Amino acid sequence: MLSNQIRIRLAAELAQAERSREPIAPLTSAHPDIDVVDAYEIQLINIRQRVAEGA
Repeated sequence: MLSNQIRIRLAAELAQAERSREPIAPLTSAHPDIDVVDAYEIQLINIRQRVAEGA
């Protein structure tokens, strides 16, 4: 399980990749210990950010 700080950083990387439409390496490349809980938490961070921005 990843720390919340790492989850926030990974969420930001994914959000930036989405905005720029540039692919990034799978998160498991740098974090092979990532699990499904981490994945859902990272997704939730980005959803909350989008809602805060008015989505």
